[in-house]
Amino acid sequence: MSSKLVWSLVGGLFIVGISLYIFISPTLGKHSLDLEETQNEVLAEIEKNNSYVQETTEFIEKNGGEAEIGFFNPTHEEEESHDSDPKEEVVKYFITGLLKNDIDIFLSSFYPDSISKDLFKIDNPDKFAVTEDIIKKISRNGTIKALDYKVNKGFMDQETNTITLSITYKDNQKADINLELMTVEDIHDEEVHQMYVITNSVWDMIDQIKNSTN
Repeated sequence: MSSKLVWSLVGGLFIVGISLYIFISPTLGKHSLDLEETQNEVLAEIEKNNSYVQETTEFIEKNGGEAEIGFFNPTHEEEESHDSDPKEEVVKYFITGLLKNDIDIFLSSFYPDSISKDLFKIDNPDKFAVTEDIIKKISRNGTIKALDYKVNKGFMDQETNTITLSITYKDNQKADINLELMTVEDIHDEEVHQMYVITNSVWDMIDQIKNSTN
């Protein structure tokens, strides 16, 4: 076999490899959520933790906090699966809040300081109404029909604390929005657990959706 033919074959394989990477890479690392199953799972977890939520609310009120802007901290029982992905958990709470139009569940996925700043950017004393408007804008009036998410990679292919959500709406419009996460400590039954919450602005998310669907 001549060297010219060898290099032609190598070049052809290289082009095929690059083409496959370009075709496949957008879907690498993507996870789809069954929306009905996700809602049922989150609602069952919240029901199981009602007593803890009540204790948390009472604690916030006794310490002069804003109970209505408080957030659920799901308990971490021993029998829970250790294979659950804490980054997926915050996505599940976020999307369930949108799908159920539930203010408490929606707010539970955010870092309190971040979401409070967003709520107080609007000159309306009724922060429940502000939150409802935010939910309507992100869900495009409750028309979400599918969702994929991907944890973005950084240096040395390590996971970052940024997630890209790909939302499909009932009119088949699609939008990608970014969630920036941070870990917080959840102290329950004298045990310390880490959970993720969203820190970036909902108004940035809404702008991303408008830019993608207009």
